[in-house]
Amino acid sequence: MDTSPDLLDVLREALIKPSAASEDQSGTLAGGRIRLLDVGGQSTVDDISQAATIEIDQRPWPKSQITRLARSRNALALQSGSTATPESDPESFFPLDAIIFALLMANAQGGLYVVQATNRGIPRFEALERNDILAYLTGKRAEWDGVLSVVEIKSRKGAAENDQAVKLPTKRAYVPSKADAAFVKRLRTSGVEIVLQNRNDAMHGAHPWTKTADFSSFRMALAPTIEAARKAAARKQSGAPVRGTTQTSSANAPARKQRAQDPIIMLSNSPTALINMFNVKKLLEEGIFVDPVAARTAANGVTEPIVAISHRNPATSNQASQNPSASARGGRFLVVDNVDSLQKLAGGQDVWQRVVVVFTTGQTWQFKNYYWSEPRELFRHVMGVYARWNNEPKNANVQDWPITELVIDRSKRHTDRQVISHFWRSVDSFVSRRKSHLVM
Repeated sequence: MDTSPDLLDVLREALIKPSAASEDQSGTLAGGRIRLLDVGGQSTVDDISQAATIEIDQRPWPKSQITRLARSRNALALQSGSTATPESDPESFFPLDAIIFALLMANAQGGLYVVQATNRGIPRFEALERNDILAYLTGKRAEWDGVLSVVEIKSRKGAAENDQAVKLPTKRAYVPSKADAAFVKRLRTSGVEIVLQNRNDAMHGAHPWTKTADFSSFRMALAPTIEAARKAAARKQSGAPVRGTTQTSSANAPARKQRAQDPIIMLSNSPTALINMFNVKKLLEEGIFVDPVAARTAANGVTEPIVAISHRNPATSNQASQNPSASARGGRFLVVDNVDSLQKLAGGQDVWQRVVVVFTTGQTWQFKNYYWSEPRELFRHVMGVYARWNNEPKNANVQDWPITELVIDRSKRHTDRQVISHFWRSVDSFVSRRKSHLVM
């Protein structure tokens, strides 16, 4: 039976009752009861990234040791029916170095904490949960919903062991047929060569092809058309006007101007939105998700009111490469996050006819000043998109809305490109069906 002390309990005890004998020095906490040690375990280091072990009450712990503190109080690992434990699902729980770093940065501003944790590659506390977790660790509050109890861990381990103990039925042993073995032996000793055919052999046919196709009549029929095209090209190179060119260009100018209107994507300007004006360009163009708080901090909280996004529909781009004179769908999208910025793009026309996508967080106040303020009516005219973390439940408001859901993983950045590819396929399909007058 495992009688070793629980790491989280040991850490809280040291923080709640710090040593009064000495004050915290660089690389120490709780009056010296917690120290950051180097690889040799002898010297104290200043930075968590340089530490190999963390000593708590003279007992060393690996800094990568997983604790019972979940990365979110809404994590799937904490829900009823889950069998996840810190050992079986370490990605759902904080390691020791992440907790120690948060304690060292307890007095820092949220933006600085996010940047420092990201630069060191250390998992960080959620902005809305950070103060509550620190209060729990230091004893200012007795409980925290994001902690998996020791009793629950033992129960889950027992359930997992019982599942492993269930044995599958024994498979029936394969017994070769004596008749089949005798038949194969006769084939091998008969001396008759068996010639196998593959697909290419079968497609060649049994008789050689001796006929030659004659396209002379086809060439004669196309000769006048080819000759006229050559003369027109020669006149164009010499600078002579080609008949009908000026009139055609003038007639098509209004239509070309109408087609050249850029489609518009509207974001939610809610502070809790996963996709905002600071990270939308890198996400939609490169398929890389950047934490919205970190992106805002990196930009010093300042962004352009309108962001241009480049995107080209692969299907129509292939058509354009085969026919250079044809205009391929694709090009530029304009992104805004409020109605005032949207009206700047009106240009004397109904700008809402150019809106193709609206991102929502599920909060109905977002649509208050929209042309269609009722969500179900709005999403009959535009494509609705709802982005959420993979381990958070869906907002109850969006259950009945006709929207496309983007599920973003908190740590697996290699899945971002797949999510955005799904998003663009949905946009291209929606526009071809509902907004075909826009050039995308």
